[in-house]
Amino acid sequence: AALSVERLEEAAREDPLAAGARLVLALTAGIAALLGLLGLALAVRSTLSAERAVLAEYEALGVPRGTLARSLQTRVSVLAVLGIGAALVGGAAAVFLLSAFVAVTGSAERPLPPIEGVIAWRSGVLLLAVVAGLALLVAATFARRALGRPTGGRLRG
Repeated sequence: AALSVERLEEAAREDPLAAGARLVLALTAGIAALLGLLGLALAVRSTLSAERAVLAEYEALGVPRGTLARSLQTRVSVLAVLGIGAALVGGAAAVFLLSAFVAVTGSAERPLPPIEGVIAWRSGVLLLAVVAGLALLVAATFARRALGRPTGGRLRG
């Protein structure tokens, strides 16, 4: 019987081990996104606590709270974009390096069906959009809370 690559690929997709591996990778991606968001929240929190007195001084000098809040949100947004970009580059490199490593079999022949690195762009972009939206929400919330107290209280504390 002739061997069809399409038939082998379909059989490999329906394999329980492959389905389990996809589930584990999806859970890992979700956990990584949650840890990234937690790291960003901690970075924002520590930045705001370190700069609380400086922000209060700027406000006492006449800089409006809205300008300070936008400045904080812009810095945190740039931090988030750089982190997401680094995650994309690192994740893509890991996918392609791993698929190249797995494609070399013990006999050093080309496997059938061929193993290719594939990135799930739709679900990845959706996950990144959710994390970016939550990061902006966290930044706005922390900035509002940091600038919410009266200026005099922030200068003393």
